[in-house]
Amino acid sequence: MTLVTYRHKPLDPSYVGDGVYASHDGYAVWLTCAVDGRVQEVCLEPEVLEQLDRYRAWLAAQRHAKETTP
Repeated sequence: MTLVTYRHKPLDPSYVGDGVYASHDGYAVWLTCAVDGRVQEVCLEPEVLEQLDRYRAWLAAQRHAKETTP
């Protein structure tokens, strides 16, 4: 894994739950939270956000399959 430092100015951070805030810099979605008193950020570039959405859809399908299996 390569760590990259981005310079960004997030726009309108919104609280999304569990201590996490989401913001957008015009290109990527940034997730920000405080861990052990330190601010931690994750940058989700468009391709990564799309992959995360596909993963969420896969999880939902798995859950639905378990619920409908006799």
